[in-house]
Amino acid sequence: MDANYSLMTYKILWLCLLLAVPSWLFATEVEPNDINPQNIDFEESIVGELSSTLDVDRFALDAAAAGTITLSFSSALNSSNGWEVQLVDSSSNILSATICDYSACQEGISIPVGISAAGTYTIVIRSESEYSLADGTYTVSASYSTATGGVEVEPNDTTAQALGFDQALIGQLSSTLDVDRFALDAAAA
Repeated sequence: MDANYSLMTYKILWLCLLLAVPSWLFATEVEPNDINPQNIDFEESIVGELSSTLDVDRFALDAAAAGTITLSFSSALNSSNGWEVQLVDSSSNILSATICDYSACQEGISIPVGISAAGTYTIVIRSESEYSLADGTYTVSASYSTATGGVEVEPNDTTAQALGFDQALIGQLSSTLDVDRFALDAAAA
């Protein structure tokens, strides 16, 4: 079977699926959103696709207070050419950066990110490689909670986040330059 036939079949099947599913179940990415992000609501699922390795998709969310934004991301295909999914604050600090590819991405990933204040946060989606385009479409959504327990709250590069003894939390390094600091308060020596 030739690759063009397979790609054509995939596109026809995807189009049939899109026509069969009610439009209120999802929204689609609106280009251009490389520089100015497309505004979306929490719990809104967006279906998008990168057009080239240089394409960057941005989606803006407004959080009412400190809390946790949980990103959900999945791809239509199981592919080695995947995506980098970031959450960025209004000061351009990368709060989270995750690579999504292979079957884990097709099954879907969930990325909890602690935020320290109310504000506008941007989901950034780009190809994980500058040489290979991420294959197929993706679906992204975000949920919001005012709870911050158990989640690293960025930025904590210079000011340490308080952490209790025997307290577990979910954290991540967003790049090789990211530093996470935590402070423990010992009552006695």
